[in-house]
Amino acid sequence: MNILVLLHDKFNDVEFTGFMACLIRSGKVKGIQYYNPTLKQVTGQFGLTHLKINDKFQYELYDAIFIPGGPAAQDLREDKKSLEIVKKFYLDKKYVYAICDAPNALYENDIFDEDVRYSSYPMPNLVASRNRTEAMVTVGGDHLITGRCAMSGVELGIAAVKQLFGEETAKMVELGMRGNN
Repeated sequence: MNILVLLHDKFNDVEFTGFMACLIRSGKVKGIQYYNPTLKQVTGQFGLTHLKINDKFQYELYDAIFIPGGPAAQDLREDKKSLEIVKKFYLDKKYVYAICDAPNALYENDIFDEDVRYSSYPMPNLVASRNRTEAMVTVGGDHLITGRCAMSGVELGIAAVKQLFGEETAKMVELGMRGNN
């Protein structure tokens, strides 16, 4: 299992680290690549995370894409190349995980349609579908899971582990994250 992480500057550090910690803790992720079509490095919203990233990747090597939100979602809205990549993952039924304002940006750019259920950050003047929920995490089909906010980062990560690797692995990750292992 290889994961592509689509990052823009000022992504939410908490969403990123919570989600990624769950996937890494599963012990089943083989490869992770941090990507942006134009940037070589990014810094998280709170300055906690500084990453060198790639501006190229081989699409066929990746099974899933993760898009953290935060202020970075404003750049995502305007980044046509990144949006095309996410749409390709979605249409090819590869796994798509997005959190905070990123699901709003995906919906606004027609990555998924009105009938798909999703969670997202409740932005002022939000353009949302009738199927947007206030839930911390929403499974929007066989290959889309979205999270509402930074607090849902770990919960989204556990849901992704369950979807990708099964209930037993998800339980092991959850127990470890709660300190009950």
